[in-house]
Amino acid sequence: MTKIDQTALQNLLQLIGGDKPSLVALIESFLTEGPVLVETLLSAQTDHDLESIRRAAHTLKSSARDFGAMELGSCCATLEAQCKANQVIDIDHQVSQISSEFNAIRNELQTFAAELV
Repeated sequence: MTKIDQTALQNLLQLIGGDKPSLVALIESFLTEGPVLVETLLSAQTDHDLESIRRAAHTLKSSARDFGAMELGSCCATLEAQCKANQVIDIDHQVSQISSEFNAIRNELQTFAAELV
């Protein structure tokens, strides 16, 4: 089952002028930065640092949507909004879901990038 919206990736490719190597570099950057953001969520969750969680969720949300990971983006948007309102519901589950969603899209994006070169 595909988790990546291929249309979003094609739109991103068009946005950068069809430059496939640049898209591969962008994907690699996302796949490098994503785990750092997930780790930030996990650390901030332990510390109950809602502002750090909000910032990490915001950054991950935007990038995920750019790369067609809409479910990941949606999970991050929900957590971001809850942090902003200081009304987080079941943070452990939400952070776990974000981590799982990121892991689920990783291989799909790596395969897509490999097919571009």
